[in-house]
Amino acid sequence: MEKKEIREILNFMNALYPNRKIQMDSSVIETWMIMFDGYGKDEVIQSIKNLSRRIKYIPNIPEILDEIKHVFKTEMKRMDEVVIVRVILHDEIIPFKFKDSSKLQEFISFLKTSPPIEDIKYMHMNNILEMNPFAMISAKAMEIYASGNQKKSKQY
Repeated sequence: MEKKEIREILNFMNALYPNRKIQMDSSVIETWMIMFDGYGKDEVIQSIKNLSRRIKYIPNIPEILDEIKHVFKTEMKRMDEVVIVRVILHDEIIPFKFKDSSKLQEFISFLKTSPPIEDIKYMHMNNILEMNPFAMISAKAMEIYASGNQKKSKQY
């Protein structure tokens, strides 16, 4: 992340928490650049927005980093009679397929509640089995995936 983006994030936080101003000297900016290296500005801002809905005080860097794990965005694309929805996390993309528009709307409503990532992964497994009922998914693979453990396993 660039210095300009860090300044924008700090300005956002100063506007969001006007009674507690964060200094924007070079050491603060350098620290934030180091700590948020590899993350995008949008991920950090969304994380701060999520935290501001739950806590009244200004979040610190570790709290923001922890919240980034729960930040996701979505993309939707129509392919013939199927709609593909991709849930995009910082380091993972979870695809969903829908033929039934009511199930698609139900899923979109679910995503608007900012559900835990574990719930999204659980729904992903259900979606796979619903769209391809004969898919071979081992119990161990399902357990690893649903638990949020991203270890790559050859047991799939």
